[in-house]
Amino acid sequence: MKSIELYTDKVKMIKLLVMAAVIFLIGIKPVLSDSTFVVVIGYLCFAIAAGCAITAGITLFSSKPTVILSANSGIFDRRILKKPISWNEIAKVEFVQNRNLLFLQVTATDRFELDRFRTLYRSTAAKTDGALKKFDINLSQITFNRKHIETLIRQKNK
Repeated sequence: MKSIELYTDKVKMIKLLVMAAVIFLIGIKPVLSDSTFVVVIGYLCFAIAAGCAITAGITLFSSKPTVILSANSGIFDRRILKKPISWNEIAKVEFVQNRNLLFLQVTATDRFELDRFRTLYRSTAAKTDGALKKFDINLSQITFNRKHIETLIRQKNK
């Protein structure tokens, strides 16, 4: 088993696009109102709908895997990481269920570097005094075979 590539579920992204259209339609009537407060609410609906549509569109038409679990190079989550985290920097990996969402929880060793993360995630970790030793990879939007991942994790956790 060389690597496991995980892709975002396209059906969930289509649902997000439909939700963006509904939010946009909800915002039309408030924009036509005489009240400034209500007009602002309408424009907020437009902004939220645009954000959802852009996110869903980019993800829907992307052919790259969202998460790559490689037996050689480690774990790479395209959403939060700039570079893969090697298995030497990982102490433990396990599945965690939190609020009905499934995560892959990665516990890092002392050799772990924050510069592997994208800017927003890295700045959030810096607020914790760099004490980021655990981070979660959200798998709820991703289609995958859990048994294959568990096999790879068991091999690497030994």
